[in-house]
Amino acid sequence: MSFSADISRFIGKTEKSAEQAVRRISLELLSKVVLKSPVDTGRFRANWYASINYASNAVSNSVDKSGADSIRRGGSSINSYKLGDAAIYLTNNLPYAYRLETGLALENGAAEP
Repeated sequence: MSFSADISRFIGKTEKSAEQAVRRISLELLSKVVLKSPVDTGRFRANWYASINYASNAVSNSVDKSGADSIRRGGSSINSYKLGDAAIYLTNNLPYAYRLETGLALENGAAEP
């Protein structure tokens, strides 16, 4: 084996380890965000999305009181992360998401920031 081949193998292993760490941490963050989200009908939990390189603008009428479907769907997206991708985004695009996440009540129908 050449020194160059050894370095290439080391780089490959390091990149794989870094990708796995980012995926693991991102999935843990998604799980915590989903499971700490308030639940009434389950629609809010069902509208958490994970995406790579762009923020999803998806909205669903689905419900997911347990959060398991959202975590599974998000995990599938997170697993496609590759080192060098711009970012992993966690989004919830429901109109009332801002109020639920911040606890702020908007007065007189004021627009969300």
